[in-house]
Amino acid sequence: MGALRLSLHLAAELGLVIPAICDGERVIVVHHAERHELWAAGRERPAWDRLATVEEEAPGWLDRYLHSAASSTDVHSYWRIEERAGTLDVPATNWKTLAAAIGADLAISVSTQNARAEPFRTPRRSDTWEALPLFPATESGAPAHRLLGTLVDEQAALADERNPKNENSAYQNLGAQAAAESDNWGARLDGWVVEVLLRCANESRGTPDTLDDQLLARLTPEPAQRSVAATGPVAAAAGTGEPAPLPKWARRLGLVLTAAGLTVLLLASAHILARYPWVALAFGSMMTLYLWRKK
Repeated sequence: MGALRLSLHLAAELGLVIPAICDGERVIVVHHAERHELWAAGRERPAWDRLATVEEEAPGWLDRYLHSAASSTDVHSYWRIEERAGTLDVPATNWKTLAAAIGADLAISVSTQNARAEPFRTPRRSDTWEALPLFPATESGAPAHRLLGTLVDEQAALADERNPKNENSAYQNLGAQAAAESDNWGARLDGWVVEVLLRCANESRGTPDTLDDQLLARLTPEPAQRSVAATGPVAAAAGTGEPAPLPKWARRLGLVLTAAGLTVLLLASAHILARYPWVALAFGSMMTLYLWRKK
């Protein structure tokens, strides 16, 4: 009773260790006038491991444990992990400053004014009238929706580039160094999406005017940079002295040009083969020897 508001935070930010019986890395904070409560999302498990693991992972929680045999569908539950005295500050967000910081880090055009106009919804559906916005859609919160939508679109474009089925994408033809840089860029993009999601969850009254000149302090840690040797579609060829494999389109083009050249040669020498048939036997023998040696 008497709760003032809710906010979402990373457990590590609050120095909280979430019991293994719960799920995720984030906690919901229930704010009161002189205290705040930390809640985490509970998760169901198969009934067979109920007695075997719960007491080890979370002593004393067995009476509150949920298992999948107790209901016909997943149960969404939240459990109070801890209560702390005092108030917890929830930093407000200057979306213009945040967009500028993201654009500078990722070297992309990020604007809270010219991006998608509609509220951000998930999942993306054609019948959008059934899909509710991920968080309240208000006039003051419109920049948050636009920024999140822009970043999610960038994630979708990068996922399409990385899809192995998209064999002609630029990413599939990158060298080891360029692929590592692309992977690091993607990791930074994912980190910014988490940052924006946390701030969107805590958006309540828009951007106060007093935040216009304040510097941005990140809520989430910056992702670690990945090494060149461990990333990229041609990383296996790096450091072995072997050249990177040709892209598939180049191999196909080479096959087409070879077939065209042989066809022209065959047509040009047709009158010779008609007069001296044994030349065809010699030519066929050389081709057979070449293919055998190539194996």
